[in-house]
Amino acid sequence: ENRTGIETPQAIGYDVSIDWRPYMDSMYITTKERPFELFKENNHTLAGKLILTPGGLKGRGKFDWDKGTLRSTYLSFGAFSVESDTADLKIKALGSEDLAFDTRNVYASLNFDKQSGLVRPNSDDLSTTMPYNQYQTAASELVWNMKESKISIINDESNLGLFRSIHPDQDSLFFEGEIATYDLNSNVLQVSGVPQLQVCDAYIYTENGDVEIQPGAVMTTLQNAQIVADTATKYHVINRATVNILGKKSYKASGFYQYDIGTKKQEIEFAEILGTRIGKGKKSEKKTATRALGEVKEADNFYIDKKTGFRGKINLDATRKELDFDGYAHLDTENLPKKSWFSVQSLGD
Repeated sequence: ENRTGIETPQAIGYDVSIDWRPYMDSMYITTKERPFELFKENNHTLAGKLILTPGGLKGRGKFDWDKGTLRSTYLSFGAFSVESDTADLKIKALGSEDLAFDTRNVYASLNFDKQSGLVRPNSDDLSTTMPYNQYQTAASELVWNMKESKISIINDESNLGLFRSIHPDQDSLFFEGEIATYDLNSNVLQVSGVPQLQVCDAYIYTENGDVEIQPGAVMTTLQNAQIVADTATKYHVINRATVNILGKKSYKASGFYQYDIGTKKQEIEFAEILGTRIGKGKKSEKKTATRALGEVKEADNFYIDKKTGFRGKINLDATRKELDFDGYAHLDTENLPKKSWFSVQSLGD
């Protein structure tokens, strides 16, 4: 810190050229090959130019350290900090050559003494990319806790944050959420306050409004979720569902379907639930539909209606209100003391 109270960092340069401009009260220092070494830790470098002014040490070029890279035409250095109004910040993923965050055209203030960082995008578009996880978001602010290796993604209070997959096989799957945190230790994006996910022709509601994105745009399997299909009619509700969301137009699941007859509470276990493209034509233009297959056995004591027992396969097509029963039925009647099963294949209400 000089006599004016302005902090300047330790800077070491090798084989440099100096351009002293006394009337501008500025000294321009340029390295030829080896980058400048900044700060006492000696693991922060600048490939570019340093400018020593009465207002402190400035710079331009590529500022690099073990956790990230900050590139700008105007950098302002403190004793152990750096700030820029317009920069590109890249945060490195742990254990990978890929990037955890790639942000363009942002304000960045990084304080290595306090182990904290503040990043504000200068535009409202999806300018914050998480390449390792293959996702994008439009954040109003990123708060980086370097000590804990966590990044909080802050959104405008009046709007939910938007998160979109950029994986080529996921058809731009997107969802909204209130709060998001990226853990650089595990490279996992956690989003809470998610109203629902719209996948294929279904709404999928997570148990607590939480969604987790792993590297490669892999969404962690949802447990105890709810599926409502389709989005137009909402004929069918599947509870306690285990769901693997594979993309905007594809998911696989299993779950339980409530099928009550009068006061008799019943459930159908759909072990195979599939949301996928259907019909002919181009892949990008195909419609999507949810289909499900379950089976009830005689021991389940399942009834289609008050007097008709059933065992066999049950199919669900979300575009249709009725379920499709394919198996065997028997009638409850005083004239038949013993169950008499007959085959049945029909839609049932």
